[in-house]
Amino acid sequence: MRTFILFLSFGFVSFLCAEKKVLGSFYWGGTQFKNSQKWQSLSKQQEQMDGGALAALMWQEQTLDYTYNIQLFFVKRFEGEQKEDFLYLGTNAYLQIFFSRFSLLAGRVQSNQYPQQIHWKDGGEGLQVLSQFSSLELRIQLFDYYRGYPLWENFQYSSEEVRRSKTGKRFRNAFSVIQKNGFGVWSFFFTYLNSYDWGSFSQDLPDQNNGDRDYLYHGRLRYQVEFSYWQFGVAFTFARGLDKIAQNPFSPEKSLPISGEMADIFLQYTRNHYWFSLFLFLPDSDKRNREGQVLELGYVGMGSIPYRTKGLAQAYNFYPAAWVTHRGLEKQDSLFLARRNSFWANSQLALQGSMWQLVFSYNYILPRIRKRESSGGIETDKKFYEKQFLAEAGLAFHWQKTENYSLLVEYSFFYSNQSSFLRGQFVEVAMQASF
Repeated sequence: MRTFILFLSFGFVSFLCAEKKVLGSFYWGGTQFKNSQKWQSLSKQQEQMDGGALAALMWQEQTLDYTYNIQLFFVKRFEGEQKEDFLYLGTNAYLQIFFSRFSLLAGRVQSNQYPQQIHWKDGGEGLQVLSQFSSLELRIQLFDYYRGYPLWENFQYSSEEVRRSKTGKRFRNAFSVIQKNGFGVWSFFFTYLNSYDWGSFSQDLPDQNNGDRDYLYHGRLRYQVEFSYWQFGVAFTFARGLDKIAQNPFSPEKSLPISGEMADIFLQYTRNHYWFSLFLFLPDSDKRNREGQVLELGYVGMGSIPYRTKGLAQAYNFYPAAWVTHRGLEKQDSLFLARRNSFWANSQLALQGSMWQLVFSYNYILPRIRKRESSGGIETDKKFYEKQFLAEAGLAFHWQKTENYSLLVEYSFFYSNQSSFLRGQFVEVAMQASF
């Protein structure tokens, strides 16, 4: 809220001199999901129709002294059970002030930790310092009011239960180094999050007035290279932290360590009229003893939900690992609102012309088995995974005759294997105009 007030105040001051753009959009979509009694989280058929209007205000101005880039999305729902209004920040919404050797940024700034074609986004919402050289970029996040990097497109058709957030005290710090040379791009991102009393996992000790002060830090090393028509990237992320709990017979400190790793691979082939991409996400799992009790939590993710598909992301809100969402640290093995360590694969094929683009997408999720005893490492053998998978195939057509007018038609089909009988489909039509 404080960040938003800062944006709004500066926006009114610079509104007359800034380059302005107003975007209006009407959207309509429908979902239908059903499943058997195998999944206890959703035991009946679910149908939902939603429609609404979107107004996006974009103010931009760039001088030698500062850059101002603000995006606000005002959403009005006129169909469906939840008709309340929403306000979201865009992917980037910040003020940047330049000094001789560095610049200061206030607001929401996206970090480039993940491939552009993947919908997984994260960044700072607060204050950061940026210093850029010919082939090196250094960034320090002085303060970040982390809340899962919420984006309107991730909650457009979500239920109130999915959108509901939690209040509480927390802060995050970060720094990153990006180095470019003739052999590719190397980057390292480090973040530290202290939850204080934010989220269910930070309220295990009733005698602590300011919460458990659980903490989590991430280190992510990534390498990316381009050659000819190909683009290749590989990354390794480690997560370390501590979840303080009221009682743990295996730890005299009454705490549960977080010690997890995740590896991901990205590949893309691009030509003039088409491109194809593949992304693989492979986290570890919890470490358990012979009695099945958790000794260490595995990988815990941060940032937005990593895919945009309506079934996985919005209807079921399934995260492919334990995650720090807009409700704090969460871990749940059910289907609905699941945060379960799983293998995730995303593939996309896009065909494009001068005024149109057709994108085929496919997401496949295979959860890890909750074994009675587990070392918790990253595994590629099928025996460590469930037989039940989740998948969603999508088709999106985008047509834009001029810069100011466009049309989007999207359809996706969500399903699982025969052992769970889970089925669902989604359709969306959106018209957009800007001036």
